[in-house]
Amino acid sequence: MKRILTLFLTAVLSACILLSTGGRSIASDMDRIIKVSGTDALGRTVPDVKGIREDRYVGLFYFLWLGQQNQKEVYDITSILRTHSIDELVDINSDKFPNDDVYFFNEPLFGYYNSEDPWVIRKHIELFIYAQIDFLVFDITNGIYYDKVWFSVLEILDKYRLEGYKVPQIVFFTNTRSDEAVKHVYQYLYKRDLYKELWFYGPYDKPLIIANADKIKDIPDDIRKFFHIREAQWPLEPTKENGFPYMDLAKPQHLYTNLVNVSVCQFSGPCSFGITKGYGHEEGYYGRGYSKETPESGVVKHILEGRNFEEQWSYALEVDPEMVFVTGWNEWIAQKSNIYGWIDTFNTEWSRDIEMTKAKGYSSDTNDYTSQGYGDNYYMQLVRNIRKYKGIPLDESYSKPQTMKMDVYGEASAWDAITNTSNIYLNAAIENSPRDYKGASPSLHYTQDKADNFIKEIKVTNDDSNLYFYIRTEGPIVDHDKEENIYLLLSVRGSKEKSWEGYHYIVNRKTESDKLTILEKVAKDDSFEFEEVGKVKYSVKDNIMQMEIPLALIGVSKDKIEIEFKVADSIEKPDDIMDYYVSGSSAPIGRLNFTYLNMDETQKTLKTFNVLEIALGGIAVLVAAFSLGFLFNRSRKK
Repeated sequence: MKRILTLFLTAVLSACILLSTGGRSIASDMDRIIKVSGTDALGRTVPDVKGIREDRYVGLFYFLWLGQQNQKEVYDITSILRTHSIDELVDINSDKFPNDDVYFFNEPLFGYYNSEDPWVIRKHIELFIYAQIDFLVFDITNGIYYDKVWFSVLEILDKYRLEGYKVPQIVFFTNTRSDEAVKHVYQYLYKRDLYKELWFYGPYDKPLIIANADKIKDIPDDIRKFFHIREAQWPLEPTKENGFPYMDLAKPQHLYTNLVNVSVCQFSGPCSFGITKGYGHEEGYYGRGYSKETPESGVVKHILEGRNFEEQWSYALEVDPEMVFVTGWNEWIAQKSNIYGWIDTFNTEWSRDIEMTKAKGYSSDTNDYTSQGYGDNYYMQLVRNIRKYKGIPLDESYSKPQTMKMDVYGEASAWDAITNTSNIYLNAAIENSPRDYKGASPSLHYTQDKADNFIKEIKVTNDDSNLYFYIRTEGPIVDHDKEENIYLLLSVRGSKEKSWEGYHYIVNRKTESDKLTILEKVAKDDSFEFEEVGKVKYSVKDNIMQMEIPLALIGVSKDKIEIEFKVADSIEKPDDIMDYYVSGSSAPIGRLNFTYLNMDETQKTLKTFNVLEIALGGIAVLVAAFSLGFLFNRSRKK
């Protein structure tokens, strides 16, 4: 009886602690990474959320096959259709566009890359960390394993994990020769206890794997019992309640026990039929622009908005399942068949990738393929919806950031007093390495210089008059007076000033002296053109830069500070927001920003939230007391 009571009281205490923290974990370095916000190209913002639920999981379909076919040439359907007719492309007797080769639907932002490229893998991991992806699902459904690729991904994931970052864990999706595939990954990974911290368990007590139940019934018991098995669910199969679908044709999607699939585009047959046969929703074809209210295919605005993806997310948010599985990240290619055309991807509208395209816009002429892409719209859409689904963790002591007057000409050690995670931001990137790797075909080779100054950490604080920034780089800061090296972009929420990509001000694009740098504001809306506002104090010593920015110069009151910011260095095309994903060092990456909030309204919101926590905690204690009395009474009756 004593043991039962001890276990019970431990459980009650744990429950009370969980309630008192709103279900959030103890603050960690992750709090300093994922305080991100941002506004996409269409003006849609990533919301601030006041808590996180750690009992929700987001998985992302991840493909391993780019450059693994030993194909000599890269074919890009979007590029081909700029100069050739669609009839030429689909001709099954064409020598120019051969059958059985694989074709990209468009050019990825990182080029026609090889899935083994460590530079690309690192970029992906950084994007996933900011987005809060919990697990990657490796596609080995065709019975090809791509061992070299997934080993490389695991090796690099583990480096980030060892640096303290919460990285996605991994799951394998098997189907063709599912028995052989399960045995293969068991022998090469799980049996050898490799990268155990990267195995995804989620809500289960065993590592998750997706398999065809009929095909694995005869594999050895020790292998089958090692995994928690979810059944591979194909779109046209009868629904399996334990199924794990990569795409769901149901509108709205089916709830598979505790999981909902969210996909970018859906189709009941070869993907290319959406164009070559003009199939639409009546035939079970739902392109990127589809929604229940706007079912028409080919509407540019709807494709750019990702209406299909948004509708799928809306239902998932309504159902609030334990897991959401998103399809997909980086499929990019499909094989040309002389019977079926292209099965899984064809062009920008009829494809399922979230990863960014090099082309930022989509031509308004449906017959003009010169600028047919979606940029980073879908990545930002993913981040925004995961925020809605899971939320953002906040430091347990979070009410307002620490405020402190700083002497930017003084010792940087003064910043050691700033310890609140509401003031501290970490770059998710851990390595300043150049790119130098083969592409998807032997004729392609990609290079990218490393940054002059690799940004590691940023701290922000304020007093009644000034904002203070502390920027720490990996090594001694070099060429800080070089134009557009190590500069700060600022967005002031609610500002009516002109803006470029949401930013109103830039600091240190140009310097005045070794003690004064220049604060500029955007001179022309939507243009990377600036005019001077004033000179501000700054200093550089070793690997630390400090800045002092008067609040009055950026139109901010000490009672309401809401800013978004980014620190960047060595960006080759600083006037192109997409290049902040590619070149130099950008903290945070791409279009994302860090957020610094210091305002009375935040305090009020959080106090309300804390009152609710205390109330829930009190209820938990009362329930525990009642239950304890019930157990004592039962014990005495026995």
